[in-house]
Amino acid sequence: METIIRAISLVRADLLVMGTHGRSGLLKTLIGSVTEEALRTLSIDILAVPPRA
Repeated sequence: METIIRAISLVRADLLVMGTHGRSGLLKTLIGSVTEEALRTLSIDILAVPPRA
């Protein structure tokens, strides 16, 4: 997460695009998610892209 924060600051990004694994439920809770953490903590606009069906 620190690397993402540094990169956002360095390039002065307006938008962060991140992929998701499409996990849900217990697996998501146990593994955690960088994208989910970014959505909760960063003050930049984030586009979370799910995997292709």
